Amino acid sequence: MLCKLSQFLTGDDIKTLIIAFLTGILCLSNQAKASELNLKSVDKLDLNRYLGYWFQISHVPLSFEAGGKPTACARQRITFNNGIVEVQNTANIQTVDGQPFSIKGFVEYSDPQSPSKFKVTLNVSPTQIATGTFWVIGLDHNYRYSAVSNENGTSLCILSRQPVLEESFYNEAIYQASGQGLDISKLVFTEHNGCQYPN
Repeated sequence: MLCKLSQFLTGDDIKTLIIAFLTGILCLSNQAKASELNLKSVDKLDLNRYLGYWFQISHVPLSFEAGGKPTACARQRITFNNGIVEVQNTANIQTVDGQPFSIKGFVEYSDPQSPSKFKVTLNVSPTQIATGTFWVIGLDHNYRYSAVSNENGTSLCILSRQPVLEESFYNEAIYQASGQGLDISKLVFTEHNGCQYPN
């Protein structure tokens, strides 16, 4: 979550893709601003229950992805170690057999009054970091799925605890997103069939 990419991706292409996916913020250049959408994150989120693996089920592609194949095998792992919430994101470029990549970072609250608004800092390279925000705007009461955007409402990603999300749960997730004005018609599914996930 690669449109009109050349057959051989450059380092800058990969870095751009990594930054976009691994913050959980896959940018939508044509979405309205959050102020226009009145975007809201969920009122309640238990961080301990939110920890663990999340698989990307669908997302709105980046501007350079349109017409191309989405990222495959996209998965996020959130853990709590020594007082720090850490995140590790992995995916394969374009196909299940595509080039794998991984990046790590940490998560912190971006709003002390909200349990569902976060800031992510990623270690893109030994000398470069990238930051972004993600808001949990939809969440199953049993934490089986999550709908994620950013503070500007310029992204949308549907996550699941499993590589496959039941249709009824998926419909609930996109209903929560569309109810806030996000354009769900642009969502594309992420391939997970045949994926081999790293430990």
